[in-house]
Amino acid sequence: MSAKFKIGDKVRFLNEKGEGEVLEILKGGRALVLLSDGIEIPYPLNELVPAEQGALSKKEGKAVVHTVKHTIDKKKKSKTPAGSRTSNNLLEMEVDLHIEELADHTRGMNNSQILEVQLSHARRMLEKAIAKKLLKVVFIHGVGTGKLKYELGKMLDDYTGLRYHDASYRKYGWGATEVLLH
Repeated sequence: MSAKFKIGDKVRFLNEKGEGEVLEILKGGRALVLLSDGIEIPYPLNELVPAEQGALSKKEGKAVVHTVKHTIDKKKKSKTPAGSRTSNNLLEMEVDLHIEELADHTRGMNNSQILEVQLSHARRMLEKAIAKKLLKVVFIHGVGTGKLKYELGKMLDDYTGLRYHDASYRKYGWGATEVLLH
């Protein structure tokens, strides 16, 4: 039994994780669906279910925040109030930009749409890191053709007060960029 959908209906995918909104009913038993990440894809109507029929799923991508403690000279005692962040903690974030970590599926997406999702996530995570006053963000982009690394660099050039370079080869190989926030 196939559900009848109309424009504006919230839907999830029958055989994949993900959710969206019906933008248009197309010929051939398909609907144009706006995904939660802003991408529009045609999708077979018989593989959609109303969103109310189960929990929705949305990947946010992985961002890992690390706290690295520096050694403290015991002769220099700090008099900072409890609960405050001291300069003894260096906060950094790792963000994996591989599309498999960001999207539940890539069916119907072309390379430029995939790149758009990756850069949008990178910008969102960078803004969070700036807001949290982190000192370092490592974007894991992989090696591939180099397009994502190049576009990430262009995006980072739009920001003032930060520096970036290749991340540790020993830890990430050639597939990561380290951003130092000031």
